[in-house]
Amino acid sequence: MDGLVHAVLLFIHVASVLVALAAVLVIDYLHLYGLRHKKSRDTIIPYYSFLSSLIIGALVIIVLSGGILVYLNPSFLGKPLFLLKMGLFFVLCVNGFLLHKIVEPELLEPGESSPDYVDRIRLQSSFFGSISLTTWLGIFILAMTKQYGYSVGQFLMVYGVVFFVVFTVSMILELRYT
Repeated sequence: MDGLVHAVLLFIHVASVLVALAAVLVIDYLHLYGLRHKKSRDTIIPYYSFLSSLIIGALVIIVLSGGILVYLNPSFLGKPLFLLKMGLFFVLCVNGFLLHKIVEPELLEPGESSPDYVDRIRLQSSFFGSISLTTWLGIFILAMTKQYGYSVGQFLMVYGVVFFVVFTVSMILELRYT
């Protein structure tokens, strides 16, 4: 019975991660699409609320299923890569909160259009979006490749490089299409 319970919980956990990751990727795509096609903005905006709710629901399931999995096997708490994954998950939650409270209102109801204001929104959107995308992918890759035996330091070094690349590409796209 314990093996079946573990398998079902793990399936639910991984499926929730995939749902959240897919919703994040769709939101990022819609954001870039909206930058290129400003007239479609009113059509895209309703999807943000649905996708945000989907992400929040997936996060709740991730926390609940993950908590039960750790309860069933507390030895995870002694593994550095697991603790790194939990740290990244915390970063992800804080970043999502900041995206929701700072950036999303500006995207949904743009205020002034001065160059300084637009530059600030562009920078915030790229920064928080890059953290979101890099961290979601990082957690997923960390979970799926733990058998390769890399260290926390090695992972963080690659994570930093990937974040820099994603942020740079994001800024280029923002500047090109706005």
